Amino acid sequence: MEGREFSLFLSDGNAIIEGMNAVTYIKYLLRNRISYYSYKLKTNFNIMGAVSLLSFVLAMVGFFSDLLVVRNGSIVVAVIALLPVILDLIKYLNNYAEKFTSIRRKKDYYDDVEFPGWEKITILNGSEKSQVFVRKQANEFLRSDRPIKYIEKNDYSKLLKKKIQKNWETYRHFLKRKYLDANYFGKLFFNESKYGMSREFDENSSTVVLHKTCYFDSFLTNICPGSEVIFNKDNETVAKLDGELSCITNNGQLKTVTDYLCANEPGGSTLLFDNHSIRLYEQSLLAQSSVSRIVPTGSGSVDYSDIRQSGRNGDFRDLITYSINRELFEEAFNGRKCNYSDYVDTRVIGYYKWAEKAGKAEFIGISRMHDDNVLLQEKSKVELTGDEHYIKANTVEILMESIKRELPDIENDVINAGNYSIPCVIAMRYLYEMCKEVDDKQIAPETALFR
Repeated sequence: MEGREFSLFLSDGNAIIEGMNAVTYIKYLLRNRISYYSYKLKTNFNIMGAVSLLSFVLAMVGFFSDLLVVRNGSIVVAVIALLPVILDLIKYLNNYAEKFTSIRRKKDYYDDVEFPGWEKITILNGSEKSQVFVRKQANEFLRSDRPIKYIEKNDYSKLLKKKIQKNWETYRHFLKRKYLDANYFGKLFFNESKYGMSREFDENSSTVVLHKTCYFDSFLTNICPGSEVIFNKDNETVAKLDGELSCITNNGQLKTVTDYLCANEPGGSTLLFDNHSIRLYEQSLLAQSSVSRIVPTGSGSVDYSDIRQSGRNGDFRDLITYSINRELFEEAFNGRKCNYSDYVDTRVIGYYKWAEKAGKAEFIGISRMHDDNVLLQEKSKVELTGDEHYIKANTVEILMESIKRELPDIENDVINAGNYSIPCVIAMRYLYEMCKEVDDKQIAPETALFR
């Protein structure tokens, strides 16, 4: 099987994954499965469930010997030996209907949401509409020399865990459906440790409080709000997130992370200046979000290990910069392990709250190469889109013209984004705003925009 490639097809014959290595696909399935069941057991542990799982494993190991017992005529003994398998089969049949469900998003859930004191930007991708909240003062704060420290506390993590455990009978439907979909479509859906922000971020956030969380926490509490699990046959609702599980108040305001417990792990994106242009990518079919959209050079979410690997110096800008650089090197340099600052300079230039992700924290950076390098894409995440998506940036003026050509509405409250992803649009908006403030627009942006 090693080295063989294959295509995964739906029943209508349309290929979902073409040319994927079969061994890689199986690794995805195994990793997804281990993540799913580990999280499920950790979140909703009960002794009977553990005993049932152990019994099932032992029964399968002895399955062939049990068959030999049957052949020798001791049917009663065989039935007793196979009882755990029979019980698990009954449980499976009882839950079989859950295989015929879908996660359906309420299209208008976030349409009229507001977040007091923040400007709402609406981004249109064809018929799809998304909202983000931006704040000029917060961006100015990030670009300034004012210190931003961080501290780690576990209080928020404990409260979040209790919330998920308390509402597990609702949350489990969303996690299972996503897990089944990921396996069917050959997508990556595995759990990773993340750090989250326990308080809202703005220009007064001289100290940021962090908590430990994970990707599955984020999926349930940041991605799923505004969705419901339904039966495909009759559209009957299986599970929905309302009341305390909703991230919107009764009067249409987005709840703060204090009032709405969620993972809130920061996302990080950066635009890389390389040889007088900005190189952008197209997200692959295997990704969980922004599939086939044009995305920043580096884009993703933080890892909990970033805290340790960045030196734990307590400087929040340094931490976010490290997380952004790691994503950049994973996607643009094939996961090369190195001291990132030896190769690129990255500056954090902005922040926004992504409404459709329950107001999840997102940071924007810009990066420049120390010297010219060939970018190698990690195929599981991004694919090079070609010259048509290189944003020319010989001078500040040319860069502004290039951005306007790609996104004519970039300065408006409603932006027609075409095929650009949300992070890419906001990154281009912030970059355009900074370019407007440069006096000499005939110099290179790599010189003008980096301190």
